[in-house]
Amino acid sequence: MDIPALYPLSDSGHALLTSQNTTIMSFGSQVKSVDPLSPSDEELERVACELVSKGVVIEKSVSHPKSFTTADKSVCAVLVHRRGAEGAVRVTGPGTPHPIPNVITGPSENGWDIIAVKEGQTCMFFGNPTVRFFKVKQE
Repeated sequence: MDIPALYPLSDSGHALLTSQNTTIMSFGSQVKSVDPLSPSDEELERVACELVSKGVVIEKSVSHPKSFTTADKSVCAVLVHRRGAEGAVRVTGPGTPHPIPNVITGPSENGWDIIAVKEGQTCMFFGNPTVRFFKVKQE
């Protein structure tokens, strides 16, 4: 499945900027890779909290959103499992950095990424990504 790309992508599916033979990853502060093979919910919540600057809680269930759908407005971050079915998760809208945060998923990808979804932005799903959602912790 071909996922529309607005910018060149790295081997890990991250959008790249190229400048004078130097390739850099540039998402501002909206995407963070999570290294452990099986990160704990507590570790995931800590990383997401740093990204969105709010207390968050991760939903226990794994989701497989339909292609060309968007996340609910209550979602403030998304955990993307890059290894799985082919797809992509992308954030657009006001304040989105350029290139736009775009994480590619597929059987040849590895790792986990957390994407922050700021107020007024939209998180879109393409193909068949595997995700979990973060929501703001209710006090």
